[in-house]
Amino acid sequence: MTKAASESSSTSPEPDPPVTVDPNDALKPVVSEKRITFTFTGDKLDKTKANWKDWSSHIREDLEMLGLGIHLLDRSEYPAPNRFIQPIAYRNWGMNDRAVRAFIMRNCAQAEHDLLEGIPTALECWLKLELLHIIQGPIRQVSIIENALNTRVPRAKTQHKKLREIRDDLRRAFRMPGGIHEESFITMIMLRTLGPGHETTRAIIQSLIRAATASAPFTSDDFLAYAEHDFELVEQEEGSGSTSVALAANASATPKSVCSNCKKARHTAPYCIQAGGGMAGKTIAESKSPCGKKAASHHAKYRF
Repeated sequence: MTKAASESSSTSPEPDPPVTVDPNDALKPVVSEKRITFTFTGDKLDKTKANWKDWSSHIREDLEMLGLGIHLLDRSEYPAPNRFIQPIAYRNWGMNDRAVRAFIMRNCAQAEHDLLEGIPTALECWLKLELLHIIQGPIRQVSIIENALNTRVPRAKTQHKKLREIRDDLRRAFRMPGGIHEESFITMIMLRTLGPGHETTRAIIQSLIRAATASAPFTSDDFLAYAEHDFELVEQEEGSGSTSVALAANASATPKSVCSNCKKARHTAPYCIQAGGGMAGKTIAESKSPCGKKAASHHAKYRF
């Protein structure tokens, strides 16, 4: 054996130890194949309806009744069977997981359904949906409450149905993950009072609210602090605007007269009282009198 061959054989990985297949796997696998034969009767999961809490609870109950709820639990605590030792159980587990994944996707609105495309396991789909709906935050909650407050129910045959919808919407709003509380409600109402001209402020505050955490929340005091900062910017803008107007006014004003005789400002040569001027030898008062002006005009007309 050459030296190179000797080194290669010494560094090659050790072969896997032989695997013994569980003899019971073929006769009675630990995981049997299950089928979901019924149709979910609740509403589809829809972010616009904020119905994650009710939807997820009902989906879990249906899966638990079929013995499939385990597919929504942590894999570190509830792992799949070993594919080498229990190949049939592993195959059944995989088929069941795909069935749960399809059941979840079928009961989602189109936006949520599209979001799950390409995600391989039921648990990953579940966690993706949970994250999507939990991050809605107080903005969505207040939006639901505001819509309810703005709704008017006419006296008609459908009034009880409409009132039930309003009640259910409000319940969903208050049951959303994170739960609306006094401070977030105040902040959101303040946000919605901002009128035209506050587009940038509104966008920034919404971003700050979404980035807030339980340990570092965005409060109404933070809102007011930002509003005060924005007020200072408004004052600066108005001040710079006034300065610009003043500069423009000065720029457009009539230039001061300059005497071509004595080179001084505020009068012209016909009214100049210096030697060579139209009012030479006169006093300033005399040059401004009607007679003086008439003489200056005559002097300017016939001056050679």
